[in-house]
Amino acid sequence: MNNMTPPIPQSPLLELNDYSAEPVFQVENMLRGARRQKGLRPLPVPAEPAPV
Repeated sequence: MNNMTPPIPQSPLLELNDYSAEPVFQVENMLRGARRQKGLRPLPVPAEPAPV
């Protein structure tokens, strides 16, 4: 009996990453969409992330 599991194939979505490219999803658009779905009033998006 063979207890070895077959290798998991690599996803094509993960193979062709260009980490130097501009992001597809813009933070402003994501926040605007989330606020719209939750029925919240629009607020300006901060220029820099808040310190942790």
